Amino acid sequence: RYKGNLAALVARNPSAKSYYELGESEMEFTFPEPGFLEGVKTKAKAILRATNMSFQYPGTSKPQIQDISFQCSLGSRIAVIGPNGAGKSTLINVLTGELIPTQGEIYQHENIRIAYIKQHAFAHIDNHLDKTPSEYIQWRFQTG
Repeated sequence: RYKGNLAALVARNPSAKSYYELGESEMEFTFPEPGFLEGVKTKAKAILRATNMSFQYPGTSKPQIQDISFQCSLGSRIAVIGPNGAGKSTLINVLTGELIPTQGEIYQHENIRIAYIKQHAFAHIDNHLDKTPSEYIQWRFQTG
């Protein structure tokens, strides 16, 4: 445990500066073409849909997600962004089936594949910049 301010910590351990410094870099991701899903003939057909969906954790005073509706198709690429506590992880957990909505409906094509990489999963990504996003995901989750 260290007691003191950040400047003193960096003076003592110069590599610690990178822990709180924001850097800027450019990265480019190329996503593979979506695979075939039986019964889906166009990239515009909904394969995931939320209709008037809400979710509230037991014992909380208000829903974390309230009355949202959206749909995704094979042509969709989705980023879930927002401030801390906005319900991003809760939404992903509902979409992956880890949580069940308290209201509304979720439809998913029976063969849908959803990739979810938690925010701290990229701590070591600098060692894998030569990989495509698909290769990185396969490497990262090779053991399940």
